[in-house]
Amino acid sequence: MAVNDTEGTPLSLRERKKQRTLEELADCAARLFEEQGFEATTLEEVVAAAEVSKRTFFRYYGSKEAVALAPEGLLWGRYVAEVADRPLRGAVLDTLRTALLDTVEAMPPGWEERFYACRRLAAHSPTPALRDHTVVASFHAHAELTAILERRLGISSEADVRLRMLGEFALSAWRCGAKEWVMGREPGQIGRPAMDATPDPRDAATAVRVRGGRERLLRRVDEAFAAIPASLALSAD
Repeated sequence: MAVNDTEGTPLSLRERKKQRTLEELADCAARLFEEQGFEATTLEEVVAAAEVSKRTFFRYYGSKEAVALAPEGLLWGRYVAEVADRPLRGAVLDTLRTALLDTVEAMPPGWEERFYACRRLAAHSPTPALRDHTVVASFHAHAELTAILERRLGISSEADVRLRMLGEFALSAWRCGAKEWVMGREPGQIGRPAMDATPDPRDAATAVRVRGGRERLLRRVDEAFAAIPASLALSAD
């Protein structure tokens, strides 16, 4: 049975229908984008494949870019909710770190394959629209994290830059770790060994297996967090 992620309670029939529509739109869009390319696929084709109206589409996604990057949007939404619900104890960055790792670990089955596919789509798109959308989504997540820390700690981020820096550290660790995973690199390696070894990089399931699945994605992100202190202490002398 589907449950509410934040409360652990069963979803209502209406909520389950909304969830199915959300997922169906994302799945239909991903299939069309893979077959035809992001730029060549129209919004009309996406809604026709999902058998919904444009009006329904815009109740779930704000743009074609948003549905193309739905796995990433789902991650940010759940991560922000996890940070909002999690008690703050000790070092705040440690809380942001464990919250992100726990969020990734709890994502639905197959999420890592959909995430890999959307990152590949953005990387190979001839226009910057998808990459720009990723940057904007990251800005929004950062703003939400900062607002949560302000409320929880009773500190203004305008008066104390540390709150904004904490969000930047967390998001940077995700970007660095996820990029290493997508590229198939091990720590210290240069180039794209795993991607070159994938018979067909468009086959997300195979590509993810080559990269070690979600377990290795979590490892890469955790390693990026662990590298923050040494990065700050790095000296040219």
